Amino acid sequence: MNVTILTLVGTFFIALIGYIVKYLHDLTLQRRRDNLTYLEKQIGEFYGPLFILGNVGMISFNALIKRLKKEDDRHLLKDLTKEEKRIWRLWVQNVFMPNNLEMENIIKDKAYLIKEDVIPSCFIEFATHVADYKVVVAKWKEEDYSDLFAIIDFPDELLKYISIRFAELRKEQMYLIRKTQK
Repeated sequence: MNVTILTLVGTFFIALIGYIVKYLHDLTLQRRRDNLTYLEKQIGEFYGPLFILGNVGMISFNALIKRLKKEDDRHLLKDLTKEEKRIWRLWVQNVFMPNNLEMENIIKDKAYLIKEDVIPSCFIEFATHVADYKVVVAKWKEEDYSDLFAIIDFPDELLKYISIRFAELRKEQMYLIRKTQK
């Protein structure tokens, strides 16, 4: 009788340990899947679109500088001719502002996906840059060309920040994908 009880107790404990190990494994796997889902949301809805739009804006700006033959004056500090000003306004209205407005909407609508606990200052600076240009463009629509540029510059650190976070999240995503597939 003792052997039977010992066998039953032993079998019970082996089954219990097996259940606990499986439960912990499944829990770890589910956490990885949840983390992966959240990472994919951060990449797909926030950092990825901002990365693409930010780079499109930078490449477009470089193309405009080349078109204006202003490689030696990338910040357009020297006086522009009337034709150069007209071309600048066209690019701002048709390329840069639509791109910036899309970025602004992503930041406003998806800020909860920011990796940090606090919104990085480059996002606030970007939003004020866009707000400033909204006024400049509105004045152009009234045929007031007294302002050509926003007073608040596009924050250089924005594209650096987005690029770094995008690369970090992609690396983390690839790691989790490999771990989840095991």
